[in-house]
Amino acid sequence: MPNLLGFRLLASSLRGGLCSRRYKFFFFNLRLTGAFFVTVLDSSHVHIKLENDLDYSRVFCHRSYLVFNCFMNVSKWSPTGDIGDESPIVPIGISFPNLRPHFFSPRILHGLGLLFGNPLKVDNATALGSRPSVARVLVEIDITKKFLDKILIGPEKRGHFQQVFMEDFPLICPKCKRFCHSLGDC
Repeated sequence: MPNLLGFRLLASSLRGGLCSRRYKFFFFNLRLTGAFFVTVLDSSHVHIKLENDLDYSRVFCHRSYLVFNCFMNVSKWSPTGDIGDESPIVPIGISFPNLRPHFFSPRILHGLGLLFGNPLKVDNATALGSRPSVARVLVEIDITKKFLDKILIGPEKRGHFQQVFMEDFPLICPKCKRFCHSLGDC
């Protein structure tokens, strides 16, 4: 039996009006590896259930799509959230510049990602070791929280501080819960 509970997304469209058949056709053409289910919630929102974490990461990482000439935003599904509010949980690339080579293991990078949220994937250049100057992990994080720009790796007395950079950190308004502007511009 597939695990559909952990891999849910919400797609919203400004224009709305697409039927479930068109959404299903769109997701079918993405050539996902597992099963998926699409449920139309209202004229502007669609609930997407995915069978596996790879498909979830792939769909969520893009964050927006053009579906039959209609722009669609993808966000994390929350059973307690209002479908009109954008989820503050987004995929963010976290870079670790000049990370020591022995830390480039997928397990260690996954552990570093866990310090910030839910790790989705290690980028290809990091996995292949073709860019040794920086390691990059895509992590699902809550952008309303504050994060450190340095972390301690190793034991307290013998460890070292590692610089951390968050890439493409979007603004979210705490009042209207929409992206791309701050409270002062609401």
